[in-house]
Amino acid sequence: MINGTNGASFHPIITKNETLYMFSSDLCRSLYALYEEDVTVKGIPGYRFVPPSEVFANLTVNPANAGFCVPAGNCLGSGVLNVSGCKQGAPIIMSSPHFYQADEKFVQDVFGMKPKKEQHETTIDINPLTGIILQAAKRLQINVYVEKIPTFSQTGNVRTVVFPVVYLNESVIIDDTSVKKLRVIVTEQNVVVNVPFILIGLGIILGGVFMFLMCRQKTPESTAAERQPLLSS
Repeated sequence: MINGTNGASFHPIITKNETLYMFSSDLCRSLYALYEEDVTVKGIPGYRFVPPSEVFANLTVNPANAGFCVPAGNCLGSGVLNVSGCKQGAPIIMSSPHFYQADEKFVQDVFGMKPKKEQHETTIDINPLTGIILQAAKRLQINVYVEKIPTFSQTGNVRTVVFPVVYLNESVIIDDTSVKKLRVIVTEQNVVVNVPFILIGLGIILGGVFMFLMCRQKTPESTAAERQPLLSS
């Protein structure tokens, strides 16, 4: 199934409890991202969404991923995805760089793998009012599935391993011209949001002034009423 957008834009008025769906042609599948934290990009507020580990988890962790075990029932493990079915049969396995969020066995099989969240996680920073992407980083690693072939003597000493070939970091950040336009929208939103509170504050102040004036008007009349019996006697 193709769910969501292509990841270039999202709908306006995004909330923190939403699940954002998108389709990745690199992964040949749809995936989703969840809210992680508030961010600020060039002075514009945003929400950071990231794909959780469950998106690429093994069948035992996330049964919904059963359809991505290719061939059927052949699951390599968490954090890796066999995309050979849409790559003309080539033994291509996709993952996050340095096997971030993948099973530890993939990290240990290849010397030099050091997965780090801040360097290898895919992130999307979105302005929640407009749905415009403020900053994004798509980080993927292309691997090949290497295995020993009994009938091919040249692979006699080769061990079965998911071997990294290259990893990609496609990053983007909003340009200054767009920031100026978006800042006007954000400013207008803040004014609209604060209007009810401003009106409530003015109401309280005016109410206080009104009560003060009423008390001042009643004070002379009350004093005169108290003195009148004394003058009559």
